[in-house]
Amino acid sequence: MEALTITQVAARLQMPEETVLSQLGEKGMPTQAAKQTLAEFAKQHRRTPQEVYAALQAATPPAAAPAAHAGAGMGLRVKTVADVASELCISAESALARLKQYKIQAQPQDTTRTVASNANVRPFDVVELLKQAVR
Repeated sequence: MEALTITQVAARLQMPEETVLSQLGEKGMPTQAAKQTLAEFAKQHRRTPQEVYAALQAATPPAAAPAAHAGAGMGLRVKTVADVASELCISAESALARLKQYKIQAQPQDTTRTVASNANVRPFDVVELLKQAVR
């Protein structure tokens, strides 16, 4: 998520770019550079990429907002570690480091099902561990 530009984040949130820029301005983070990455923009405003994304998500109309919980809905078992990390606005490296803290070995392309099976836990548990990396 951090590597996405403001324009790409707008597309992901199904919001017009102008609306995203306006929302950021209203949240005290003005910009005219929609080609900045979320990481660059966050650093410029002394925020984390997760804080910026969360501010935009909060301003997203409910019908357009992506799933509120990473891994929500069908397909949790086929999502990769990289997919879940992206939904949580963390890097794949951060996700892998979090799993490694619990002695769970994984690669970004591994599905949560595979990681869970190798660790003798449920895919849901893998996602919950990754969510803790955001808090």
